[in-house]
Amino acid sequence: MLLSRNGYDRSKLFREPFRALIEVRLPPMVLEGEIAVPDDRGVTHLDALSEAIAERRPERLAYFAFDLLHADGHDLRRGPIEVRKCC
Repeated sequence: MLLSRNGYDRSKLFREPFRALIEVRLPPMVLEGEIAVPDDRGVTHLDALSEAIAERRPERLAYFAFDLLHADGHDLRRGPIEVRKCC
């Protein structure tokens, strides 16, 4: 399930960047990150995200994870941030 920061379920809208993770069948986890559209240099722009959504171009979307909060039944939030970001 993909939840927005406001708690809205965005699973259908933003499924594409997670397709590979779903297919690998990893254990349940909670990631914190951002969906964006990087350009050729890897720089993201808010209008590019709006365009990709409006044009229904999910292949342009990328997910940038920056924190692993929960993995396979274990709450990792009390651990050092450096350990949670290592992978």
